[in-house]
Amino acid sequence: MLNIDFHSKRNLMIILCISVVMFLTVIYAFLPGLIGYLVKARLAEHGVTTTQLEIGYPGLSRIQIHSVSLQATAGLQKITAHIANIDVNYRLGELLSGEVTSVHIPSVTVHAKSAERANVSAQSGTGIPLAMLISGKWLTQLPFEEFQLGQLAADVIENAEVSYTLNLTGHYSEMQLQLNGDIHRITEQQPIQFTLAAKSTGETRLSFLEAGKETAPMLEWLVSSVYTDNENLELKGVCTAQLGRVMPIIAPWLTTMSFMSTLGGDLTGAFEAKLPVNWNGESDKFQMDIDATVKNVSGQWGEVDSPKAINVTSGQVSSRGRLLWQQSLQMQGMLRLKNLAGHYNEITFSGLTGELPLIFEHGLKTTGDARISINAIDVGFPVENTDMRFSLAKSPTGPFPLLKMKHFNIYLLGGEAHAEPFEFDVGRDKNTIDMRIEGLSLSKIIELEQQEGITGTGVLDGRIPIELSDKEIVVNNGNLSARQPGGVIRYTPTPKIAALAETNRSVGMMVKALSNFQYQVLEVNSDYQAGGDLLLKVRLEGKNPDWQGGQPVNLNLNLQENIPALLRSLQLSDEISEKVRKHYQKTP
Repeated sequence: MLNIDFHSKRNLMIILCISVVMFLTVIYAFLPGLIGYLVKARLAEHGVTTTQLEIGYPGLSRIQIHSVSLQATAGLQKITAHIANIDVNYRLGELLSGEVTSVHIPSVTVHAKSAERANVSAQSGTGIPLAMLISGKWLTQLPFEEFQLGQLAADVIENAEVSYTLNLTGHYSEMQLQLNGDIHRITEQQPIQFTLAAKSTGETRLSFLEAGKETAPMLEWLVSSVYTDNENLELKGVCTAQLGRVMPIIAPWLTTMSFMSTLGGDLTGAFEAKLPVNWNGESDKFQMDIDATVKNVSGQWGEVDSPKAINVTSGQVSSRGRLLWQQSLQMQGMLRLKNLAGHYNEITFSGLTGELPLIFEHGLKTTGDARISINAIDVGFPVENTDMRFSLAKSPTGPFPLLKMKHFNIYLLGGEAHAEPFEFDVGRDKNTIDMRIEGLSLSKIIELEQQEGITGTGVLDGRIPIELSDKEIVVNNGNLSARQPGGVIRYTPTPKIAALAETNRSVGMMVKALSNFQYQVLEVNSDYQAGGDLLLKVRLEGKNPDWQGGQPVNLNLNLQENIPALLRSLQLSDEISEKVRKHYQKTP
């Protein structure tokens, strides 16, 4: 009886052991599949779908994932990735809670392509959390203590014209992440190097450098303060950039804004942003407050190769405003210009200062009156103290804003000119500006002609109607007249004119009459044609007390001058405008 019982118990133990071994064997056989299921579920929580996952059999402290293919969306990008031979080290006790000791990835291949907006919108809230792209705060959620990335190679396709490659390596330990890499357009050889340093406290520093050059970063983005919960992300930070180094590299990527390659200056900007953690760039609300300044600003506005582009060579531009996204983009703030200097074609300017309260929402507008003043403009002679007040509104004719000029005033030639309120619309065939002239000095006008032997006194007032069409300027029936009591014109002929006066009676009478002509009436009618020719009809009434006993004399003169040619000659030789230009260049 005892032998039978003993053998029965032994057989039972053997059977139990075999059963346990078989059970563990079955469990072990299915363990890669179970681990794969858990990994897929964890990735799915972050909007990542797994299309392929091959996991090796685990050891006591290590497992290898032979191959994994992933798909995800980040903003408007649809991303696919393939990873091979991932080594995962762990402690069994921590593994049960979903945490591992370290992860080593030798290489990753990524392909990214812009997704259609309709598709992205339909997937709202399923993309990679924005916190993972901006803030180091997300490092606290990583399920491992150390991470090593050997190399990531990515091809990114924005559209038919813009595509680029990205390469990076990375290391993570002690709640700090360091990434190093480069990025460049596929059609170009010169890459941009970058480094990303992030801490679990939320601080993130992203720096861009020129490849192969040991210089300070040309662009740096620092997130210094971060708050996040399950729904919102709030952050503060600063951005600095040397635009002269940054823009020539970035501009080729902006296919419709190549002129930005000329922008220069030192940018310093502070920002505060608030946005949903799962913001996908389409339907959720995004808000950013910005305070930025660009010192020593320079650049070229207009076609880069165009001789008529506006070139800015110095000054300061600053702005403070808010950027909002909720179904559509809206920007609102104050743009400030300080002491800008530059030139448009041969026309130079300095001391351009202003404030523009702008808003962009389905077009550019102002929220109040904008003001701009310019100390000096050299068009061949000095134009000083230009002052304007205007607003911008939506145009009924096209995408460019409608300019509503409320006040426009300039000082020139000893007097001033101001415009009656007018509207300027690029989409119109013709825009009209009615200029009122007050107090022009006849002596300064005569100086412009640079004719030897002629001087004059008097003050002129009048009106000049200007028509702008097809980038041309036309004046029809402009008029100026002298204030009472008039003035004096004195003309001393050159030897050539004096010789002609001896043989030509009409010329002789004109020279004698103008040798000391005291006028009571001086009226000028002007027409300026599109080709640049100014036609003047001058009527003079007065007398010369030194000729013919001071009898009344009426003179009618027809004069013609090509204004562009005259201004070019003045720009080469006018000492007065040179003095004014030097004065305002010294003015802080």
